[in-house]
Amino acid sequence: MSKQPKNQKLSEAAKKVKTISGLRRLLEIKDWDYIIIGDGSGTTWEKPCGWGCSMIENRTWVVEAFYGAFNQGTNIVAEIMAYVQPLLVLSERRERKCQSDGATLVHIVTDCQYVRNTGNLRAASRGKKHRALWHLIDSLRRSGIIVKFHWIPRDLLKANQFSHTVANAARKSLSGEVSKGLDSASAGSLNALLPPYKKKKRGQP
Repeated sequence: MSKQPKNQKLSEAAKKVKTISGLRRLLEIKDWDYIIIGDGSGTTWEKPCGWGCSMIENRTWVVEAFYGAFNQGTNIVAEIMAYVQPLLVLSERRERKCQSDGATLVHIVTDCQYVRNTGNLRAASRGKKHRALWHLIDSLRRSGIIVKFHWIPRDLLKANQFSHTVANAARKSLSGEVSKGLDSASAGSLNALLPPYKKKKRGQP
């Protein structure tokens, strides 16, 4: 089967997804500690880029927002940075807890097929593009974080729409434009934007 029909099938199925449980079923995510849904915004190296993401923890169902910007950077740089930032935070938390006996399993959900495809390749198979950023993610993997990348179509999930809005706001904040989106990145506002989650009961998948 060619990639295009497979992506079309996924796009149609993704339109029906309203919850994290539905997203997990769609992407066949069984075991997980964190799910990160992000997006990047940018154009060319001469202009600012920004990113945003939401991170859901399995154990507590706490949702955290992350965002940032560079005064120079491409769209792909921003797309990757949307996941570098939360992975860096998770690595630091593992160090502070002296957590070395078990891995942290992270599933990344992106609307950028390049990030999904390249992120799941071995380092030797990636080529030279954006090699420094991928090396950074590899180093975070070596700290005890297992990372799996998934693709979904753009803006079909409220969490992805949130990340897109925040990424644009972060980029515009360095472009001299008035930014209103960053103020919505508080935990309370983020929880309101995301679909309603129910903490799973013991024994539920």
